[in-house]
Amino acid sequence: MNDKTKPIEISTQSRIMHYRKRWHKAWWYAINGTVQMCLIYLWDEADPIGIVDPDNIMGFNYTVIKKEDRFLEPEYVLKEANKLRKQIRVLDNGMWLLEDYFRVQRDTVVFDVSLGSGKNDKTTGPIKGMHRSCLKNGLDPATIRGVLEYKAPDIQKQIDKQINDDNDKHMNS
Repeated sequence: MNDKTKPIEISTQSRIMHYRKRWHKAWWYAINGTVQMCLIYLWDEADPIGIVDPDNIMGFNYTVIKKEDRFLEPEYVLKEANKLRKQIRVLDNGMWLLEDYFRVQRDTVVFDVSLGSGKNDKTTGPIKGMHRSCLKNGLDPATIRGVLEYKAPDIQKQIDKQINDDNDKHMNS
């Protein structure tokens, strides 16, 4: 083949995967089109577990809508998003959890941090960052849509390890 066209770059190193199946669901089309685009924007702004600050809607407003008299309000976005299917859960700290985010991003239904999620613990991969986000935002990982099994860290092992580490530091100093 003599085609000299360069292939498109596919390996973008992005961790974001989009929920394409929503384009085939009636509940998605029941949402106002501008809110649909806002939800996609929020999806890209979410942390590793799908938690996003509703203030990011202002970023969408200034980037996409631009006219202040048409700006979306967080209350309206929340109402529209949850009209036929609960897509957003408001957490106690005011942050929003995008309910489908975990299941779309992960190919597993097990949330396993049994080896801990601290800096030197043995849990590997993105699940460690997801767990830290849960702790930071007061979210019980077992309540996330798509998690069928939550393997919590053994707290007593973590306490014993910390005590041993502290004792080692004092012995070596």
